[in-house]
Amino acid sequence: MPTLWPFCPVDTHSESIAWHTDVIRQYQGEQRIRLADIPRRTFNFSHKLSFRAYERSKLLVQVVGGGAWYLPLWHERQRFSCINGASSITVDTSSSEYSIDGYACLWADDEACEIIAISSVAADSIGFQSSALRAYTNALIMPAV
Repeated sequence: MPTLWPFCPVDTHSESIAWHTDVIRQYQGEQRIRLADIPRRTFNFSHKLSFRAYERSKLLVQVVGGGAWYLPLWHERQRFSCINGASSITVDTSSSEYSIDGYACLWADDEACEIIAISSVAADSIGFQSSALRAYTNALIMPAV
């Protein structure tokens, strides 16, 4: 099971998408043949961490290494509040990457956060497959990949 990377990046970050294609040159133009069904998605984040967060991040990298990670999409974050055990949250999903069987990150800080599987998505709410482990007040919710 992947591990959550819980550290909030500084405001400057980038995302890139690359397709693996084979290029066939012609006299005029070119033709591209898709070699992979899913494009490669790359994120570039910078962090400014406290000493405690830096030590925790080093430990996470040592334990997980090149394994699988859940990465929150910080540019799609929104504020929310919920009680302990909530199975749905009211939040605008019209311009976010939430999907059924996808994941959401509930984040109060880098030590009080969790990944939760999504069971339903409506225009104004998200339903979860399990309930939230804690109560959140003025926290952040964002999709996770």
